[in-house]
Amino acid sequence: MKRLLLPITVLLLLALAGTTCVSQKQVAKVGTIAVNIAYLDLQINLTPTSATQAGTEYVVELYEKGKLRDTSTVTWSTVELNVTKEEYVHFPLTHEEVDAYAWQDLSDVFSVKVHG
Repeated sequence: MKRLLLPITVLLLLALAGTTCVSQKQVAKVGTIAVNIAYLDLQINLTPTSATQAGTEYVVELYEKGKLRDTSTVTWSTVELNVTKEEYVHFPLTHEEVDAYAWQDLSDVFSVKVHG
């Protein structure tokens, strides 16, 4: 009986090791992350994907150097999805940050995640 149990256990472990989790589809493509001089804030440009659903509120998470800094939300209507309308999400910045980050490449400072 022990001889039969061991191969079954090994097969079960191998089967579990081979399973994969289904990841969520990307609901928005993150475009430019830049200081908006007119509003003195950080502007994130988001474009919907084929997985984006009209009327669904999506959470936008802003990370600074890997740490969650702030959250916001974004929603697209059916009409906006029909033309793949880009949406802009804004996050507040201090005057010091605006001065330092204006006209800079911020890809190594900020990152964004969008999920439903």
